[in-house]
Amino acid sequence: MLKSTTKSAKPAEKSPKAPKEVAALKHHRNVRDCHLAGTRGDWTAHQYRLTVTRKTQLVMLLSPLAQSKEDKLLPDVTLYLVKTDDNSVTLMSLDRTEDNRVKLEGEVEAGSYSVLTHTTSCNFVNESDLPTTPVPVKSEGELSAAAANVLMNIFHCLDLNGDMLLSRSEFELFHLTSSGEPLSDSMWGVIKDNFELKEECLTLESFMKLHEMALEDEEGGEEEIRETLTSNGYNEALQLVRALPWHIDVYSDSEIELTVQSLIALTANQTLERSVVRCLEKHGKVLQEIENKCKLVCQTLPWKSSAAIDNMTDKPLRIEVNTVGSENSLENPPYRKHILTVAANKTMICHHFSPEFQSKDFKPTIKIRIVPPVKPK
Repeated sequence: MLKSTTKSAKPAEKSPKAPKEVAALKHHRNVRDCHLAGTRGDWTAHQYRLTVTRKTQLVMLLSPLAQSKEDKLLPDVTLYLVKTDDNSVTLMSLDRTEDNRVKLEGEVEAGSYSVLTHTTSCNFVNESDLPTTPVPVKSEGELSAAAANVLMNIFHCLDLNGDMLLSRSEFELFHLTSSGEPLSDSMWGVIKDNFELKEECLTLESFMKLHEMALEDEEGGEEEIRETLTSNGYNEALQLVRALPWHIDVYSDSEIELTVQSLIALTANQTLERSVVRCLEKHGKVLQEIENKCKLVCQTLPWKSSAAIDNMTDKPLRIEVNTVGSENSLENPPYRKHILTVAANKTMICHHFSPEFQSKDFKPTIKIRIVPPVKPK
């Protein structure tokens, strides 16, 4: 897990577009981030710490940072609030507003909380109908207009607190995803020595110059820029297909602080997995139960559906998951039939759905059956 020490999100004036239900809430903080997809349905994003000074009414709104006009590309993100001292999930009302923002609302006690975000990754595993013709990243010896626009968009996604500067900790995620290596002191020193910084942070101008210099390398400069863009969620046509940028607004009736806590990966974060399972157990419905051995629990919301299998026995069970018959759904895993093993006395997330088109009926369908264990040859 990569620790981050980014400064606290700045207080922000209330937006005139803030919903009516937050009009009486005097305190406001906001941050921005991005879910960045891996290669196996996994992803990374930041985790945030929310400090509440006293019992308060809280409204959290998660909005797409740059919402696409294309119906099918609306974001798929859910918010979870976890008490830091005991890792308990604070179960609040979860909904989506008319203007397509995820809303988490409720009364919370004073204390420290982790703010976790989760995506089903369904939009990451279905790109077949998007443009694939490569768009040039170089034009007349310089960054093409399209590549420059993409780099500016990446900068704004990295700028977690919206101050138009990239601190070292904000730049770390970009460097890790682009090169596959952590940002060392010597690497950051090279940047400080060669580019103008403001308050020890990279400006947008310096960020662009860094990539203009990389492009000048005749042996692989253009390829390096292409790899940078694709590793940050863009395809060869410079379409954003493997990243979900968004920002969170937090409103309350008492003083709060919102800071970046760490960089998390879905595959490495047990607290997030427990949060998803806990909410499924609390709010989901039992769709199927097999001989008191296992049961299928599912929670369906307008923008996503998640299912889990509860193994009630003292032995591992091999389960076939079947989603044949689902309509208007993108799925993760992207298979209509697959087999998984659920450990003894454990509950395991088995499938996610999200609507392919928001304007059509979303009809996820799922059923399970126990299959015999594989016999050794």
